[in-house]
Amino acid sequence: MEIHFIGTASAKAEKNRFHSSFIVSSGDRKILFDAGEEISQGLLGAGIEFNSIDSIVISHLHADHVAGLPLLITQMKISRRKKPLDIFVQKALADNLKRLLNLFYIFPEQTDFKISIIPFNYDEKFKPAEKINILPRKNSHILNKYNLPSESEISFESAGFLITEKNTRIYYTADIADKSELNLFEDKAPTHIITEAYHVLLSEIFSFVNSSQAEKIFVTHYALDVELQFINEIKNADLNGKLILVKDGAKFHF
Repeated sequence: MEIHFIGTASAKAEKNRFHSSFIVSSGDRKILFDAGEEISQGLLGAGIEFNSIDSIVISHLHADHVAGLPLLITQMKISRRKKPLDIFVQKALADNLKRLLNLFYIFPEQTDFKISIIPFNYDEKFKPAEKINILPRKNSHILNKYNLPSESEISFESAGFLITEKNTRIYYTADIADKSELNLFEDKAPTHIITEAYHVLLSEIFSFVNSSQAEKIFVTHYALDVELQFINEIKNADLNGKLILVKDGAKFHF
């Protein structure tokens, strides 16, 4: 399995950086996790053909994780894509995601290639590739802080994922609410963790590294000030190379 980080920035727009997203490659299958605003440009810069992507997994519907999806599908249409595209999203968000695509005149039933919006349930595995299993688990990143009525069409859902191939178990936190959710998959003993560093303090991540049994912890979804802080603090931290600040375009093999 290979992970290719397309973007590592936070929701804050920054010059020459892309919002948090990465591709998991297994065999001849490519799975894109999240699709923020500039995902099409990010893929071009990484030398990845739009039509090489087989599946897309969406963690939640904040703009920096999904706003680039309609344009990415448009690029696939322009590129004369023929093979099917699977989009995995929480069951409670599937209809909203379809509405989003419809607003951009993307109708899955009328494209030249089959688009399947596939709902997943929390704590039930799904399989986007022959050798890859993904276990989604609900986190508390999105809460109904707006006190909208329960009958509203808006659903407040956000997921983290355990991505498994053979003995490699990678926990992708996506966005989380606080440091406690760094342990969301503690019962599954992840071998590696991809964590955000926007809604959780870098100092809390440093502390977590000391207690985690994971071999490597990759830090993504961070603003520029976190990068400067990381560079200054990592020099004095005795972490044996366990913590890695990821940059756009980085690749790792497992």
